[in-house]
Amino acid sequence: MVTLDGKVYIETHFTKEEMECSCGCGICPTDEAVLRLEYARVNATKQVGNEFPFFVTCGARCVKHNDEIGGTPGSKHIPPDCCAFDIGFSNTHEASIIVAECYKAGFTSCAINFKKQFIHVDMRPEKHSQIWSY
Repeated sequence: MVTLDGKVYIETHFTKEEMECSCGCGICPTDEAVLRLEYARVNATKQVGNEFPFFVTCGARCVKHNDEIGGTPGSKHIPPDCCAFDIGFSNTHEASIIVAECYKAGFTSCAINFKKQFIHVDMRPEKHSQIWSY
């Protein structure tokens, strides 16, 4: 694990580019969210018996970038939460492993976009825990 300017990065599994807002502003996910994602990835690898990469297509976003891409106002990707990730998948078997391991790691909500082949996970309060597709 590498910490830089108070930000946690998992050197061996996730890149700075995967974690931070893609506009370059430097907004990054919470340490807790990154550590939960790492836990899910490591356990997915253990489950399948070989490397099981998580391809993060979106980590944190600033409010401006979220608005520019048509993101949901109040998204869990943006401050103050910054506890959401979008993870790419190739098939339903991969998707099921990602969802299961993210829930085990403490993510409480999950959305699956089968058309664009990504899974959104975040850490909502337990009473708002849910799974949906779009």
